[in-house]
Amino acid sequence: MVFIGKTHAPDVSIYLAAFGGVVDSICGGFETLTKQETKNKKNTTQAKFWLLSAVIIIPVVFIFIVLYKNSNPIFNDAVNKIDLSFIDVGFVFTIFVAFLFLYNITKPLLIKELVTIEDNTPTSLLSPSEEFSVTLLKKLKDEHLQASILIATLNVLLICFLLTDILLFQNNEAMQAFKDNVHNSVYTLIISIVFAITIISIYFRGNINFYKQNNLLKKITYGWLFLNTLLVLSTLYKNYYYVAHHGLTYKRIGVFVYLTLVLVGLFFTFQKIRLQKSFWFILKKSTVIGFYLFAILSLVPYGKLVTYYNLTHNVVLDVEYLLSLPKDNAIILWEHKQTIKDKTGNDYYPVLLERTQHYKTKLTKQNWQSTSLDNIIYKP
Repeated sequence: MVFIGKTHAPDVSIYLAAFGGVVDSICGGFETLTKQETKNKKNTTQAKFWLLSAVIIIPVVFIFIVLYKNSNPIFNDAVNKIDLSFIDVGFVFTIFVAFLFLYNITKPLLIKELVTIEDNTPTSLLSPSEEFSVTLLKKLKDEHLQASILIATLNVLLICFLLTDILLFQNNEAMQAFKDNVHNSVYTLIISIVFAITIISIYFRGNINFYKQNNLLKKITYGWLFLNTLLVLSTLYKNYYYVAHHGLTYKRIGVFVYLTLVLVGLFFTFQKIRLQKSFWFILKKSTVIGFYLFAILSLVPYGKLVTYYNLTHNVVLDVEYLLSLPKDNAIILWEHKQTIKDKTGNDYYPVLLERTQHYKTKLTKQNWQSTSLDNIIYKP
């Protein structure tokens, strides 16, 4: 969707390009079909005539074929001998949908609108052309005081939390007990940091950026961003600790990705304050990084990665979890069957053998449309 949007409007942001791509791929061509230009009236009328004719004629013919089949056994046998098995209905339907999709994206619907939105959302805040009035200065002073008290209080609260984190790291029993709720705790911390970015964006949304006495607020905010960065690093360490002791899982990989994106958001929030940028600056820059990050990460076979890591590192081995992953990890499990037996004391030989044979059989039955790298590596 992003590629489609960028094709028609290269200069728009990632999120606008994605939105435009979705709209164009669904209904881009409808605008062209509904235009009643004089020079195309004749062609449009003919196209509608043939389309309507097909909709009427084809069903009627099929109805009569069915009726005649039931009335005459010889005709019935003749019709049944017509072999249409070479027609893959799914493939034909896919081609039809692909045609509509390609037609729609060649007739973009929202190019001008997307460019207009992009032009009307500047990333830099505009400096006031006049001195602040007395009333506005009073308002800014009160807002500055309010923001300073709030963020300073949150700084103290976050320092206390980080101190308890240090105590947690020094207590092995507490760390082991914490593992049962690690994902919920991590997600809660991520939400708190996103909330922090939102608060900063609200206070630094306008004239407060150009208030001459805002140095104190900036320093307090920089301190809060630094403490939130420490919080992310602390959470990264917790997640690493559990990966090192209890193995890799999809959720733990997700935590690493989410925390990386949070660090990106914190960095661009810092840049927003320092360079006097708008919230759109954070959104545009963060979505670009997020898009390319997810594009790269989508190439990774996570089931195989999790399986290989857990079998080759000294972690608590959860074989049932590995068996619940996609079956493309079957061959890796089979190659490490002795390791599984040594670590668990259980013989999973029959289960692993059946899983491997099933997966290899599946590879041999795949057509060219479903060919993957495994077909080449594990070619029977």
